[in-house]
Amino acid sequence: VILAGFTSDPGEIYDDAAVTLTTSQSEGFSQVLLESFAHGVPVVAYECHYGPRDVIRPDVNGYIHEFGDVEAAADSVVRILTDHRLRVRLSAGARETVTQFSPDRFERNWVRLCSEVASRPPRHLVTDLPTQQAERSLPPGSRARIGLATALRGAIRRLRGRRRR
Repeated sequence: VILAGFTSDPGEIYDDAAVTLTTSQSEGFSQVLLESFAHGVPVVAYECHYGPRDVIRPDVNGYIHEFGDVEAAADSVVRILTDHRLRVRLSAGARETVTQFSPDRFERNWVRLCSEVASRPPRHLVTDLPTQQAERSLPPGSRARIGLATALRGAIRRLRGRRRR
């Protein structure tokens, strides 16, 4: 194991890696997983709140183990390092997985979700939400009181406008 320190080019490190091991006890959505997958590097990780379970598919792009199960994580790392066919298969699975998280697909999913929510009848009001249209007709310092569906429709229009440019 070499602890090489900071690098300004992590891609260079991933290109030479055979496996990424993450041992976090808690994560948000881990960018490290997607960076590894983008370079065809399988991941061994502990199960933790959010993140790994949403991305790692056991025996497809890596392995996930209960937090603290050092033996199981070590066994998975050793298997990947010593079984060339397995490493090649997991690497292909990693590259396939990362395509599910492209910026275009992410944006399409958000627009679709916002459109679905915006098409529902309003049940709640979003208070203290400034909007350009509402602010024009309000005294300075006032805030608009608009429905969530109205706020989402405006956001969707802006996103679609940005995509056309």
